[in-house]
Amino acid sequence: MDRKRERAERYFASGNLPAARAACEALLRDPASLAFAHWLLSEIALREGRVQASLQHALQAAQSAAGAALNQRLLVARSLINLGADEAARRLLVGDAIGNDSDPGACIAAAEQMLRIDGIAEAQQFLLAAGGLAQEMPMASVMSGDLYKYQGNVAAAKAGYERALHRAPGYAPALLALAGLRLPDDSPLRIDQIRRAQREVQSTAGDASVRNRQRVMLGYALFKELDRTDDTAGAWAALAEAMQLQRASRRYDAAAESAIVAELIRQFPVPGNAAEPATGDEPAPIFIVGLPRSGTTLVERILGKHPEVSAGGELTMLPSSLQIELDTYSAGEVSPALLKKFDSLSRPGLARRYLDGIRWRRQGRAYVTDKNQRNFWLVGLILQAFPAARIIHVRKSAMDSCFSNLKEFFSDGSYTYSYALEDVAAHYRNYSRLMQHYQTLAAGRLLTIEYQDLVEAPEAVTQRLLAHCGLALLPGLSDVATNPLPVTTASSMQVREPIHRRSIDAWQRYAAQLAPLRALLGE
Repeated sequence: MDRKRERAERYFASGNLPAARAACEALLRDPASLAFAHWLLSEIALREGRVQASLQHALQAAQSAAGAALNQRLLVARSLINLGADEAARRLLVGDAIGNDSDPGACIAAAEQMLRIDGIAEAQQFLLAAGGLAQEMPMASVMSGDLYKYQGNVAAAKAGYERALHRAPGYAPALLALAGLRLPDDSPLRIDQIRRAQREVQSTAGDASVRNRQRVMLGYALFKELDRTDDTAGAWAALAEAMQLQRASRRYDAAAESAIVAELIRQFPVPGNAAEPATGDEPAPIFIVGLPRSGTTLVERILGKHPEVSAGGELTMLPSSLQIELDTYSAGEVSPALLKKFDSLSRPGLARRYLDGIRWRRQGRAYVTDKNQRNFWLVGLILQAFPAARIIHVRKSAMDSCFSNLKEFFSDGSYTYSYALEDVAAHYRNYSRLMQHYQTLAAGRLLTIEYQDLVEAPEAVTQRLLAHCGLALLPGLSDVATNPLPVTTASSMQVREPIHRRSIDAWQRYAAQLAPLRALLGE
């Protein structure tokens, strides 16, 4: 039977999807191969854009894989997470308990998958179950450091990153992570480490894409460290090189994005509520949208201190639900293929699928926040499908917003506009145009918060947030430094400090280099 599985995988890898499907359907007759066959059928269906069939097969694979070895469950869990079925993936990986008898490598891979759905405690348990291997593998040490960082334990995070460098001097993810801790005490030492690593990467043969990724990460790390020492000329040179490398493999199409914005504006001239407000035991969603590094995490930290609110984090549930309801795959929140089908979308069906998917995150509370900033593309659908939902739009000044995106390394490569001045300016204009349109439709359901107002008058703005969401007005929620909940976003360190205004006008340190951006934005 192993030969038949290998043949099915070879067909899939070569792109012969009909042959791969036929091989999988033959495997369905073997009870021992059910999980594998349904998993590969799920991958085949997704490759073909049949999202509903992909989800159905993934759920059947999960049912058949329950109780199987962890490395077998991992295949299915990855597919479930890709399809937005986070709860099913968690049940499959964790079950009743995380055992110590699993393959250590599989435990490390399982920890990585749990991090994708903000399963901090479960990820830590899997790393513990991996034992010594987690201490020896640089990638696992960095993951362990990340877990501590997300919980605010800077000393333990640093130890994890340094352990990775002890095993692999020059390991780019560890150097980038250390730079992100913002530790000024030994910046010169880390700068030397980064530059040595850059020289080694340049002189090493091997896969060009792997070397470029290392060069990009080291470039962003060097920017952070040099910026901290006030070497702005050197910092900008490092950042510019890293952005150029990153942009070469991740092209942004401003014209295509502008066309999507125009079509969304055309399709959503009025809110047109098409569903009844959620009632009874349903979690009331609070959508927090904006651009990355605009203050959305800070707003979620404030609301997450309220006893009626569960902080959901950056959920992919809404775009996943949309793709499943329309049975159309999209690499982003919206695409021309999705837009063509919006007229046929059942708004109540979308709301039901989404609310079912986030119920497990409720933790007994009435409200759940969804801080996927990119949901700003879907505000029109949110207004129609979720009459009980509230939307909070967090906005930074144009220059601060664009600069904060340019200087951030986004590991998943999804923010393709953030590697060139002209690209980030075009995206900011498109985003602003769309959000201005949605604001006119929102009829009080969309509250725009200026980041500068939030940091200068946090308590007053917090009361506005609570009133907008229909939450009891409580004092002290703006003291985010006392919020113990983990934070898995790029701003995980900053939001553990008392609210400050360091990022206001931060771009002015690089005013000369950013002058073309300012002209592009019309400022």
